[in-house]
Amino acid sequence: MISWKLLASGPMGPGDLRVEFHDEIRELSAELEAEISAHWETALAEAKEKGQRLFDGALFNLEAVEGSELRLSLTSYRRWTYAAGREGGAKISRPLASCAAVISADDRLLLQERSAEVAEGAGLLHVPGGHPDPSRDLRDGLPDLFAAMEAELREELALGPEDLDQGRVLAIIENMDNGKPELLFLYRSKLSSEEIAARSMGGRDIYEYDSLYFLPAESEKLADFLAENEERLAVPSRALFHFLVHGSG
Repeated sequence: MISWKLLASGPMGPGDLRVEFHDEIRELSAELEAEISAHWETALAEAKEKGQRLFDGALFNLEAVEGSELRLSLTSYRRWTYAAGREGGAKISRPLASCAAVISADDRLLLQERSAEVAEGAGLLHVPGGHPDPSRDLRDGLPDLFAAMEAELREELALGPEDLDQGRVLAIIENMDNGKPELLFLYRSKLSSEEIAARSMGGRDIYEYDSLYFLPAESEKLADFLAENEERLAVPSRALFHFLVHGSG
């Protein structure tokens, strides 16, 4: 099942990942903006009917990636909902996302079962993730993508920097189902799986998932789980499992 393609391989730490940022959003024609607005209103109505949370917001747009160098501009979630899955959609919106394999002190990999309230991946198994946020994740005028991922772990699991060893990016991929590029992180926690589960009850965004699971992090067991549950896993998590099993070299 081919559902992602590799854009860059790691591992990359904070000092390895270089980012160029242009604080601007691509100008589109008035006709296309009208189509996007109409599509967004329909998406909002459908989400409300399903009881899902859907909201617009600024996102970082991936213009190009060359090895460990990323060139980013701005886009929005509203634009991406229109562009996702469309031929040529990447020219309209290509928002950068991120997710992380979190491995506990007792060597367990954390998975979430996404709740029915989320607009993407409801019911799928996925590791924690989200989108770097231009309103939150700029440092000295540049996106801080490691801080962005750690903010997601704080919001979903109530994990702070003191609970984690320094993360690294295993790879950058593109989700072939929706055209969204994604940073795949790995973090090791100083907490046990039991402690992480207890801590997660204080997460701000706990609504995003219904259940937490902890899998043995040995590569053979992860390979077996992937083979048996590939269709239940969100695409970025499938890719992460690949790198955890086979390495990122």
